[in-house]
Order: sequence, then structure tokens, then C-alpha cells
Amino acid sequence: MERKLKPTKFRGVLFREHPTRRHGVQKDRYFVIYYRWQGKNYQEGLGWSSQSQGQDKRGWTAKKAAALLGELKENQRRGEGPKTLKEKRELDERLRMEQEAAGLTFGEFFRDTYLPAQESKALQSVRREESLFNAWLEPRLGAKTFADISELALEKLRKDMQNAGRSARTIEYGFALIRQVWKLAERKGKTGKAWPGKNIRRPKVDNRRTAFFSPEQADQLLATLAVRSPQWRDITLLSLHTGMRAGEIFGLTWSDLDLPNGGLIHVRDTKSGRDRFCYMTSSVRAMFQSMNSGEPEEPVFKSRSGGPIREVSGTVQQSIDSLGFNQGIRDRRHKLTFHSARHSFASWCAMGGVDLFLLQKLLGHETPAMTSRYSHLNKEGFRKAVGVIEAVHVIEAVADSKAKVKVLSKKEVPGGS
Repeated sequence: MERKLKPTKFRGVLFREHPTRRHGVQKDRYFVIYYRWQGKNYQEGLGWSSQSQGQDKRGWTAKKAAALLGELKENQRRGEGPKTLKEKRELDERLRMEQEAAGLTFGEFFRDTYLPAQESKALQSVRREESLFNAWLEPRLGAKTFADISELALEKLRKDMQNAGRSARTIEYGFALIRQVWKLAERKGKTGKAWPGKNIRRPKVDNRRTAFFSPEQADQLLATLAVRSPQWRDITLLSLHTGMRAGEIFGLTWSDLDLPNGGLIHVRDTKSGRDRFCYMTSSVRAMFQSMNSGEPEEPVFKSRSGGPIREVSGTVQQSIDSLGFNQGIRDRRHKLTFHSARHSFASWCAMGGVDLFLLQKLLGHETPAMTSRYSHLNKEGFRKAVGVIEAVHVIEAVADSKAKVKVLSKKEVPGGS
């Protein structure tokens, strides 16, 4: 049961005593301040006499509590500074974190805090971030504190990367990395400064891949992978026949497969954040039926260590290159990769006349604009559209001719009334 608060000689300062613990010759006391602000009563606890206050090794006293209360009331009167104990504590904590982070450099935070927090990312992505940091961010930003990194410093970085011939995609990736590090520093309380790069114009990135496998090339790739890595043959077949992304396939569990009822695949953790369903072809269904199913929440495809797969195996690209599919092609957007399996699914659907709205849903695109890249392949869809227009004109022409016949039958047919 809470003990009753007792008044001190200072107005608005109360205390209660610990039943057994002593501080010096007296019982240990817990101090509370009481005040009114904007029509609301506040009763807030400060601490014990035996409780040290940061660098001040002395605990709370009635005099110290009265001084704090006086500070809050003065702030209320002047309309400046923290006006409640909660506001004061939040301000003190913010100032403490800023002082702690004052000497922290961007490079130190990247190495000691940001990188260790990226365990869930694919190893390839982490290595690329390290490479970008070592080549561009460390020499220009590594020794600067967050407070010292200005919009001008970031603009100079952009120009240096552009003058060195770095691609628009590399520049965009570099700035995305800096922003990720900055946002983590904000969440960790290591900087209170807003991200200074929001107004910097970066080159527009056209990173859309348009290359896709022909059916013959897809068959050759699957045959090659069947020898080199049967599991990656199955993963590639699944992407070719459903349009699923690599990450979506890696996250697939046995509970996501519905073989008895039409062969449905429940795709979770998608790029858009919305679940969707994919439909199995007979080849995909036969593939799953031939596998030894695991526990419901167990990954369908596993790494060599038995855990989930994190990245696309180099075996796939090695197989593509060994077949000579990318020979003589320099533009990376036109080169065939594992991701081209998804583009192949979309392209084959479009060429077969699949409606682009339906294709958008099958691919899990957020907007029609993302699916529009396949519109030029949908010749059958265009033919159907033109056919509809022609059909409308035929119907109108027939209706018009019937109307004319009806008029003639009344006025010009001999013996007509």
C-alpha cells in the first residue's frame, strides 16, 4: 500500500519515507513535486535521497526539488523552455544524446553500428554497400560528424561520382546508402539533424531490364541447371512459369502451396507489401509433387546449411554465360540474368494476348505503369481491341441499313400506305 505523501517547507514539494531503508541519520525519502499548468494538475516523482543524479553524486533533497519546480514555473510564466517535468526530461535526454554523438563520425557509425545491423540482407548487397563506402563515402564523409555533413558536401560527392563516369544507378545507390545510414543514426539518437540530401538532384535512373529468354533458351538453361544444380533448376522453372521474384521464392513455405485445389501458390512478403496468388502450370505442379514436403512453416527451398536462401547462386549466371546468351551484349539492361526469368513470364503472357490489367495482378505490380513495359508485346491484345472496334462498326452499319429498309417499306413500296 502506497504511503501518504507529506509536505516539506517548500510549497509544492512533497515526500514519502522508505519503511526500512535509511539515508544518513534519516529514513530515505522519495520526493514529488506538485503543480498546476494549463488547467491540469501535475504530480510527478523525482527520486530518492539515496539516488545519485548523473555526475551529481548527491541524491534528491527538498531544496533541489524546489529549485526544479521553480525552474518549471518560471518557464511557464515566460512561455519558454520545458514547462513540465516530462518535457524537461525529454530535453535533457536529447541534449545528452547530442553531446554523446557530437564526436561520432559518419565512418565510425557505419562500421560499428550500421554494418552489424545488416545481417538480414543478402551477402551480395552487404558487400556492395561496403564497396561503395570504401570507394566513395569513406574518403569524403568518413571523418566528418553528422553535424558537419552539409548539402554542399553531398553535392560535391555527386559531382565527383558523375565526373568519374559512375552510372546514374551507382550514384542513386550511393545516396540511398547514405540516407539509410542517416535514418538509422536518427533512430539511435546519434543525430538530431535532418537528412541534408533531400534537395540534391541526382541523374535519372533507367534500370529497367527488357531482355527475356526465348522458350528455346529457357529449355536450354533448365537442362544445364538440371546437371549443375537441380534445386536451382527448380527455382528457375518456378520463376519462368509464375513470374515470382527470387525473394518471394526464397520465402516460400510448404503451407503456401495448395496442390489439391487447382495448384495455387500463396505469395507473401512481396515487394509491394500485398499478398497475391500464383497459379501452377502442370510442370510446376509435377515438380512440387516430386519433392519431399516438409513441415508447414519450413522453407520449400533451403541453403546448404539448411536455412533459408539469401541470394541467387552464381551457378545460374555461370550457366547463362556458358550458353553464350549474353555474348556481345554490353548494356547490362539487355543482359540475361536470373531476374530475366520473371521478365520472360511477363513477356510470354503479353505475347499470348493476356490482358495487361490481369498481367499486373499476376506480377504483383503496384501500378499499371510498371506493367506497361510489356504493352508492345501484346499484339494479340491490340488485334482483339481492333476487332472489337470493327465489330461495333459492323453492328452500326447493319442497324443503319435496317432502318433505311424500314423507311422504304412505308413510303416507296408499290401499294404501300
